[in-house]
Amino acid sequence: MDHSSEFQAITTAFRQVLKSKKITYDELAGRLGTSAQTVKRLVNGYGDISLEKLVAACRAAGIEFFDLVKLAGEPREKTFELTVEQEEFLAGHPHHHAVLTELRDKKSIADVCKKHGVSIKSGRRYLRELEGAGLLERLEGDGFKLRYEGGHNWLNRGPLHRAHHDEDIRQLFAFFMKVPAPPGTERMHTRSSTQLSRKSVELLMTDLKELAGRYRRLAQREYTTLAPADLLDVEWSFLVAAPFRVQTIPPPIEL
Repeated sequence: MDHSSEFQAITTAFRQVLKSKKITYDELAGRLGTSAQTVKRLVNGYGDISLEKLVAACRAAGIEFFDLVKLAGEPREKTFELTVEQEEFLAGHPHHHAVLTELRDKKSIADVCKKHGVSIKSGRRYLRELEGAGLLERLEGDGFKLRYEGGHNWLNRGPLHRAHHDEDIRQLFAFFMKVPAPPGTERMHTRSSTQLSRKSVELLMTDLKELAGRYRRLAQREYTTLAPADLLDVEWSFLVAAPFRVQTIPPPIEL
């Protein structure tokens, strides 16, 4: 990567930071005491931009310059969404969904069949029907090419979300309730019930989205560079609700 492409990666990452923090060019210009046009040139990498100006812009946006450089050097997270019809197919055919998930983990159809005691004839039928749903393309010799790569973003309240979300959350919390923890497991739980301004709630949600994205990108990098034996299956869920008025502690009564 030459210097111009490195600088372009940094400015691209900075635009992502502004977008995630919902900071407009006008707002950043006000913090820097300059014009929105000057900020636009800076953010888009136009002209001769000094390191001093970029560091000042980072401080005004609430991010350390070295964190921005680190963010710029991370591989971009690959994600995809399916159509409603494709999600309906997978929600209505959970075994096909399971096969597709394992194929996305770079397994061959022969490996999947062997693992689950399924005949190769059935495996080929799975491939045909997944191809019919537009999820993969069959190749010679039981090979295939997936039409999507990266992390799957379920459609909001779409067929898969409705079919699996509540059950996934239930299983996650059931796992946390196991006492003692299964040997060799890592668990962490934190919970808060407090009061924040709307702006702070939005910042909390933005921070959690950035954190989740950071570790999804890290997962993609480790998945391609580490051996399967060095990887652990991990599940996490961030829940934020505001306003949240469920009364968990009974109010005082007259004695």
